[in-house]
Amino acid sequence: MPNQEAISVIIPCYNAELHIKDCLESLLSQNFKRNFEIIVIDDASKDKTVEIIKTFKFPNIKFSFLKKNSGPAAARNLGLIKAKGEYVLFLDVDDKISYKMLDKLYNLAIQKSYDMVFCDKQLIENSENQRKNKYYYPNDRDFNKSEITNELLKRFTDPFEYSGIFLHYGKLIKRSLLINNKIFFVEKLRYLEDEIFGWDTLSFTKNVAYLKEQLYSYYIYPRSNTARSDAFNKGFPISNFFIIKNHIKKSLLLRGLDEDICEKHSNHAFTYFIINSLVSYSMSIMLEKINILNGKKILQKFIKELIASKEVLKAAHQYQPSEKESKWIPKAILTKSIFLIKFACNIRCKEILRKSRKTNS
Repeated sequence: MPNQEAISVIIPCYNAELHIKDCLESLLSQNFKRNFEIIVIDDASKDKTVEIIKTFKFPNIKFSFLKKNSGPAAARNLGLIKAKGEYVLFLDVDDKISYKMLDKLYNLAIQKSYDMVFCDKQLIENSENQRKNKYYYPNDRDFNKSEITNELLKRFTDPFEYSGIFLHYGKLIKRSLLINNKIFFVEKLRYLEDEIFGWDTLSFTKNVAYLKEQLYSYYIYPRSNTARSDAFNKGFPISNFFIIKNHIKKSLLLRGLDEDICEKHSNHAFTYFIINSLVSYSMSIMLEKINILNGKKILQKFIKELIASKEVLKAAHQYQPSEKESKWIPKAILTKSIFLIKFACNIRCKEILRKSRKTNS
């Protein structure tokens, strides 16, 4: 099929008037010689995002919209349904890619008909790359089926240096793998939906290749809301963490691991993401990314739900944090003291900020 799209680039956007132009221009400057399509899904923007998109005359830009704001998962799913490419690439609207990324990743992908190929990323904050000379792996590498499984099991042993194999960006994924196995983003989550999509995809992935080049530029905006804070502002019940746990357990089972190993790792993930969410939301309040008064009320409500849950308390008791995590937050959860949990989270936030400033100074 000589006219088939080689790649479908899916871009969800919401109130992205400040970023959409740069994002699209990074795609239109590609040196890729094959056909590819750009699928932009507007998630009910209220600014000039749609007007800006319509100024682009590139014939392969395809535009759709959601009638009401439904989150990036819903937008990506609509894009995936509309995609025609051999491979799909999910691109966040506030990010950009190198002019040679599509060409390099696609040519790598077709060498061995890889299910997935991914490159490294730049982490841009205040116009500087915070990952200069840092890479997921020391060299280009292939992952076979057993090596992919090993990467899954390593996910929480060092959660701050975990493999880019999970990330949805900087990655080409064979579209047939997603469609044949009915893999879509979990729209209910609105946070961690990208991580779970990674686990679901890796449930069926047989071979993966990594390219040690920072071809994807991921931008950080310290004073902007994060997806995590937005999700909690809209309501993120404990039941969502059970959804996450079940997806991770199912993924490990599908890769042929024993039931007890799957249960152990999914329980660990359950607690890890709860603690990670507590810290992240506390950080959003500390940095005034959200309304402080409303944020404190939401955090208080969330903590009350946590300490009222027998499953959470049991998981916190069994949790063994890595060396780079806080040992006090799971202990504070076990006290069922709202004050101690907040106190432990604030200490952790200050510690993270201190290390970040030291690293970037």
